[in-house]
Amino acid sequence: MNLLTAIERAAEITAAACCDVLGTLAQCDATYSDVAVVDQPAGPWADFTYPLVTAHISFTGGITGDNLFVITPAQARGLASAMMGVGDALGEGDLSEIELSAVAEAMNRMLGSVSTAMAREIEVATDIAPPLTALVGSAEEIDESFAAAAFSARFTLRADGLSATIVQMISTEFAEMLAAVFGAGDTSREVLSERHTPAAANRDGAFSAVDRTARITADSAATVLSTLIGDPASATLPEIEAQPDDPLGKLAYPLIFVEVSYVSGVNGSNLFVLSREQAATLACVMMGADEPLGDGLSELELSAVSEAMNQMMGAATNVLADTLRMDIEVAPPTCQVMEDAEEARETFGEAAFCTRFRLVSDRLKADVVQLVPADFAEHLRQAFAAADHGRAVVGSEGQPVAAPGHTAPSAVPPADRPRPSTGTIDPDSVRRVRVRVSAELGRARLPVSRVTNLPPGAVVELDRGPHEPVDVLVNGRPFAAAKLVVVDGEYAVQIVSLTPHLVTA
Repeated sequence: MNLLTAIERAAEITAAACCDVLGTLAQCDATYSDVAVVDQPAGPWADFTYPLVTAHISFTGGITGDNLFVITPAQARGLASAMMGVGDALGEGDLSEIELSAVAEAMNRMLGSVSTAMAREIEVATDIAPPLTALVGSAEEIDESFAAAAFSARFTLRADGLSATIVQMISTEFAEMLAAVFGAGDTSREVLSERHTPAAANRDGAFSAVDRTARITADSAATVLSTLIGDPASATLPEIEAQPDDPLGKLAYPLIFVEVSYVSGVNGSNLFVLSREQAATLACVMMGADEPLGDGLSELELSAVSEAMNQMMGAATNVLADTLRMDIEVAPPTCQVMEDAEEARETFGEAAFCTRFRLVSDRLKADVVQLVPADFAEHLRQAFAAADHGRAVVGSEGQPVAAPGHTAPSAVPPADRPRPSTGTIDPDSVRRVRVRVSAELGRARLPVSRVTNLPPGAVVELDRGPHEPVDVLVNGRPFAAAKLVVVDGEYAVQIVSLTPHLVTA
C-alpha cells in the first residue's frame, strides 16, 4: 500500500468517526463531505488565514505518531457551543479559555472515536494522548515538526447550522506508519478470513445489544473520568467476545471486582474488573491524593473505587434509559477483592459475553473488563428491540429509523453520509411516557477523606446561594431553571426559564 492510499483511507475513517461524535454532541443529524488528500502541499501554511485554532494529537499505542488538526476560530466557537450544549455561538471576538477548553474536549472525543475506529480497522488496540489546543497567530508559531507537512487531508463536518472544515497535517513518518499497519491488517484478514469473523458482521440479537450497551458504558465512563480527574480522558472501542472460554480464568489475579446490578427497567448485573494498581490509582484520583495510600487497598480506597464506578454507571444508565425510553435504576455497586480464578468462578459463575475497553488519561490507564451474564444480555436484547421498533413506528414519513450504532438504508453517498436519525415524533404518541423529574439545589466537590469524617450536624457548602435558581432535570438532563417555593407545606419549584437547545431538540 502506498502512502497516499493509506492517508486517504485514514482520512475517510477520521471523517466518519468525527461525524458520529459531532452528531452526538449536537443531538442532531451530522454529515461529512469533501474528503480530500493533498500529497506534498507546497507551502502548507501559506494558504491559511490567521489566527487558527490547532489541536495537536499524539497516537501513543498501536499506532505512534503526531497529527495536527486545524480549524478557524469561528468554526472552533461553533464546535465549542455544540460541546457545551449551547444552541448559538457564545459570542464574538477572541476565543475564551472556556471555549478553547471545550474545543479540546470535543477534539478529544472525536479523536478518541477515531482511535477506536482505527483499532477496529487494523485489529490492534490504539491509544491517544489528550490533545494540546492552541490559538496560533501566524505561520511562524506553528510547531516545527509540522512546518513542512508531507500530506494534508481535509473534510467538512455539518450539523444543525454548524459547518467546520478540519484540516489534518501529516508527516512522512506517520504516513509510513499508517501504510504499514493498514497493510498488516489487510494481510491478517486475508490469511484468517475463513476463521475470523469481525464483530461488525455479527451485530444481531444479544450480541448487538451487549455491543451497544458497552459503547454507551465506555463513552459515559470516559466522560465521568474526565470530570473526576479534571483532565481529558477517552475510551477505546469495546471489544466483544461471545461465549468466552473461561474469561475469569484468563485474568491475572489478584483483582478488584465491582458488581453493578440493575434493579428496574432491565434486570441483571455486570461485573467490572480492575487490577490492584488500577484500582489504587482510581481511588487516589477520587480521594484527591497525589499518590496511592500504601501497598494494599484499604476499605476507604475500595469505597472510593465503588463510588467512581457508581458515578460511571449512573451516567451510563441515564444514556441507556434515554436510548431505551424507559426508567432504569442501578443498585449501589459492591466491591470485592478476588485472590484467584477459582474464588471468582464460585462467586460470579459463567458469563455469556465478555467486553473490554481501556480508559486513557494522563493519570490513569485502566483496562476495564465487563462480564455479562446470558439473562442480562437477553433483557438488553428485548429492550433494544422494543425501543428500535418504537422508533421505526414513529419515524418521519413512516420510514424506519436506524438504531444507534447502525446505518439506515439510504441512497446518500458515503462522502456525505448522515448519522442515524431518530426522526420526527408525533407529540400525541409520547404524552403518556413517564419521565424522571428532579431538582438540583447545588453541588459540592469533596475528597473522600473529608466525607468519611463528616460528623452529624456538619454543614457542607454548595456552589449556589440561597436565592439562586435551581436546576430542573428531566431523565438526568438539564431542562429548566427554577426557584424553590413551598406549596401546601411541601417544597416545589417554579419554572423561571427553559433550556432552549433541549426543549427544541
